[in-house]
Amino acid sequence: MPASALATTTTLNATATGADPYGITVDSAGNIYTANHGSNTVSKITPSGLTTTLNNTATGGNPYGITIDSAGNIYTSNYFSNNVSKITPAGVTTTLAATGTNPAGIT
Repeated sequence: MPASALATTTTLNATATGADPYGITVDSAGNIYTANHGSNTVSKITPSGLTTTLNNTATGGNPYGITIDSAGNIYTSNYFSNNVSKITPAGVTTTLAATGTNPAGIT
């Protein structure tokens, strides 16, 4: 394989994403979002590497899955609280619905 075909790996501010990131999604601007199961938080990592905690998932425990819609709303599946949370671009967190036991993924 030619050297130009080899992949490059970059670590983006891994120490600031929260404990045990299980899920990951990317928005249209290239921001990365992680569902941090161990710290009950959602983190945002910008293309420049700046990491912030958007909001805790106070309405849901231990987020596993995460997705984002075209309006910038983030949705998490919360494993131990058996529900789905929504975090708006303004940082408001609500519980949308109860789910079956221990949801792990969301799309």
